[in-house]
Amino acid sequence: MLRALRANGIEVTALHNHMLADEPRLFFMHFWANDEARKVATGLRAALDKVSLAGGAPKAGMEPQHKDVLAAQKQHSEGEIARCGQQQE
Repeated sequence: MLRALRANGIEVTALHNHMLADEPRLFFMHFWANDEARKVATGLRAALDKVSLAGGAPKAGMEPQHKDVLAAQKQHSEGEIARCGQQQE
């Protein structure tokens, strides 16, 4: 995932854990990108394609309930994505 982000011009700014004895081990990745919305979205998609869901199930074998959750998420317009992170006047 980290390599895919970097390959698409997205800077990884931190990779760390919060808990000392969590099981399974969880790590948090922070990243930053300031570019055309479509280019950033393409980079994020490339990185997310490297991720497996809980239980090791690959994205292609996603359980039906996961698909429902993803389908229910709000779809953002390209303009909304482009405005995301811009400084407010």
